[in-house]
Amino acid sequence: MRQVDLDPHSPDFVARRDEVCAQLRTDDEPAWSTAHGGFAVVSRYDQVRQVLLDPGTFSSGVPGRVAVPPTDGDRPPLAPIEVDPPRHDQQVALVSRWFSRTVVDVHEAALRESAAALVHDRTRLEVVADLALPLVSHALALVLRLPTDDADRWVAWAHRVFATRVSNPELAARAREELLAYVTDLLVDRRASPRDDVFTDLAVGLVDGEPLSDIEAQGFGVNLLLAGRDATVDGLTTALVHLAQHPEDQRRLRSDRSLLPRAVEELLRVYSPIGDLGRVTTRPVELGGCLLPAGAPVGVFYGAANRDERVFEQPDRVLLDRRANRHLAFGHGVHRCLGAQVARLVLRTGLDAALDLPAFRLDEA
Repeated sequence: MRQVDLDPHSPDFVARRDEVCAQLRTDDEPAWSTAHGGFAVVSRYDQVRQVLLDPGTFSSGVPGRVAVPPTDGDRPPLAPIEVDPPRHDQQVALVSRWFSRTVVDVHEAALRESAAALVHDRTRLEVVADLALPLVSHALALVLRLPTDDADRWVAWAHRVFATRVSNPELAARAREELLAYVTDLLVDRRASPRDDVFTDLAVGLVDGEPLSDIEAQGFGVNLLLAGRDATVDGLTTALVHLAQHPEDQRRLRSDRSLLPRAVEELLRVYSPIGDLGRVTTRPVELGGCLLPAGAPVGVFYGAANRDERVFEQPDRVLLDRRANRHLAFGHGVHRCLGAQVARLVLRTGLDAALDLPAFRLDEA
């Protein structure tokens, strides 16, 4: 197993991600990174699928280890991503109805109106602040049935948790504590006054006749407000940046909006908003011809797998009408992203609204 010094959050890796991942995929075996105490680097599509389809061997149930590098495990597990089956499946079943395509698409008209208002009459657009953040926050408020007035607080907490967890872990920890207190208050309120919403299902829903523990419900609620916001903001932002830098793709979508659903899938494939997540082996297992021992940390690199030339023709090119797009941007298997349909709707409505503007380009200033 080739050793590499790969830190997925280092400036060097971020700047050279595509190049580094392409080099990693040339080996049949996973690599071994010496960063953060060491972990196996899984970048080939078939090997990533093997990991994702075998949660019994590649466990998510070690709090803090799903992140690469690991975060502080002294906190509630972020259900359901840090929980293994069968408990994972039982937790998801409590709220999955809210995230089905049928239910999510009910909010399409409201999101289209919101996106149109956000870009109306703009000659200059700060993609994240002016469109992606407010649109994603509105989508989460609609799906979770929470007050839109609370969205600014979610944005601030999520930014501090993700942007400072390496550079300023104390600030990130305080933000997580504040978000946990907010979620705890929601759960207490829903137990006292149940409503027809996601947090009521987390607060009073039953699994085998018993409610979720406080830690389970809190971890799930925190994850809904953290992971749902950040990855979708990144997805819409990178999609718009691509169109600004590739006017031929912008023109094509502007003239044929029927391509948008497939274009969204392709943009998610090429610019995977979740680059990597972690697992820990529960037993010795062979992966790509290498034997990993029990207890081995594993970094699963979705973004690298989504550009595997063994699976995707012209993997580094955005082909707006690519068919049979088996990308892994939302994961695979039991841990497939619960909010995938929300992300798709946000990207469709956000891109559609931006395409109603005159031709746009990236301001390099």
